[in-house]
Amino acid sequence: MPHSIHTKNIAERMRWLAELGAEHSRIFASPEAYLQRRRYQAEHPTAILAFKCMDGRIHLPYITKTPLGIIQPFRNLGGAFDIGWPHLGELVTHEVLRAVEAGRRVLILVTYHHSRGERSRGCSGFDFDLEAARSSAFAFRRQLESVFGSDHQTVYPLVVGIETDEDALTLHWDRGTAIDLATFESADCDEADRCDELFFIRSGRVIAHGSGAELKFGGGQVLGKDAMDTVGSVAQYFSSDGKLILYACNIGGGQSRSFFQSLANRLGIQVCGFSNGVRWSVSWDARRRIIKRGIAPKPGDPIGGPLPEPDVCAKPKT
Repeated sequence: MPHSIHTKNIAERMRWLAELGAEHSRIFASPEAYLQRRRYQAEHPTAILAFKCMDGRIHLPYITKTPLGIIQPFRNLGGAFDIGWPHLGELVTHEVLRAVEAGRRVLILVTYHHSRGERSRGCSGFDFDLEAARSSAFAFRRQLESVFGSDHQTVYPLVVGIETDEDALTLHWDRGTAIDLATFESADCDEADRCDELFFIRSGRVIAHGSGAELKFGGGQVLGKDAMDTVGSVAQYFSSDGKLILYACNIGGGQSRSFFQSLANRLGIQVCGFSNGVRWSVSWDARRRIIKRGIAPKPGDPIGGPLPEPDVCAKPKT
């Protein structure tokens, strides 16, 4: 019978486990699996590390339908970790630096597990205490933030609860904000506004160089009439009532209103800016070791003060 291995004697269980391991190794080493991993990594470049319990039920590739070999696992009894452990610190730092040096960001899944149906099916490493397991995960996330930063621009540690009865995940932003994916699809996602609020950008600000009806980033990539399609890839990340504000010098001149309208139509969201442009300045405060920023509503005004409100807005036209 498919799931009767637990009724077998120890010798049969060991033989079954060895055969299962050999089969997994064969599949993992196959050309098809190798190409699948490479294709997946090309489509999803974020590196993923997972800290989890040694319990065999915690099988994230199976739960997330991710190819084997994508998620780098770190296991310990109860999923309890301390970044101060010398070898662990070296391993984690090595994996993070390897990803960053390849131009990849890093998502770190800090997991705990429990059973919704029966406490005794929870994590024995924490004596089946759900709150203790969850608290340990949050404590480790704070350690990771102290090492890799809390702005989460390159390394994002995310606490994830795993409910092993249904292989369901709970995603925690902080101790007071979480999404239980076991109930989300049937309850929350029936409401479009709720989905927008949780997963999509409602408001964004772009600070860049500007001239006429063009917007320039970094070394000179230009978003103008002839390059409007380059913004299409970000449209999917905005909510239906999203709003984008452009802070850029001189973008308000010439044909800027039609430029705003073209952007709004392409993104499917409201795009706002300034009829006379704005001037933006950044400087490094060596003593305080911070970046000082300032903005002036009009050219010639002193730098500093709060961000002004835009006076030109365009809504998408269908």
